[in-house]
Amino acid sequence: MTEEILATVKAIDNKQTELCKALLICQSTVNDHGWMLDNLSKFVSNAYDQFMDISREMSDMKINFQTFQYQLNALEQVSLRSTLEIHGIPYRQGESAMGIVGNVCRVLKARVDERDVEYAYRITFNGPADGRIAPIVVRFSRSLHAERLMKAKKLKRNLTTGDLGMQDCAPIPFFINFRLTTVNRKIFSKAWQLKKQGVIKCVWIRHGKIFARREDGMEKVHIRNEFEVDVLFAKAEISD
Repeated sequence: MTEEILATVKAIDNKQTELCKALLICQSTVNDHGWMLDNLSKFVSNAYDQFMDISREMSDMKINFQTFQYQLNALEQVSLRSTLEIHGIPYRQGESAMGIVGNVCRVLKARVDERDVEYAYRITFNGPADGRIAPIVVRFSRSLHAERLMKAKKLKRNLTTGDLGMQDCAPIPFFINFRLTTVNRKIFSKAWQLKKQGVIKCVWIRHGKIFARREDGMEKVHIRNEFEVDVLFAKAEISD
């Protein structure tokens, strides 16, 4: 009987020893996992910091790129300060763009000679014209000549194609504007649509710059990009 009890106690003691070993192994495993989790947490934290740094760098690069785009567009617009567009003069078979420009200068009594014109041509639309009259582009040797023609046209706002001697078609008003860059044409088109919808009061071009006035009596706004057109639209909605 005693021997059986001793054998049982010994067996229990052996099991306790094995259990202690198993617990030690578990403890070691838990410690290893804790170390791994701690390292993983540090790795995730470092990765997040790197992501935020990259995000800030990308944001700065985007701002710098947008600034560069604006400056490039502004420089391109400055290069067009001697170039005008004449709108509203119907096409005639065998016409001479240079002759039309000279006729416009004479009718407006602008102090501009045909010798001051570097070139003149009528734009060809890539897609369907949709009834639009293609404008005539004219570049002068100096911006002074372009400004003189613009001022002369402002003094005689109500002239039509009839005043140019075009008696074979119904007289329609013609307009002269500074030629815009591709970017500025998109901006002006977008702003003009807002004017047609009655969202803003008026839109105009002055020396290649686009201005708008949301309502009578309000200050004019210089629109430099499409985002500023959206801001103008949003402000109009809020005021309504």
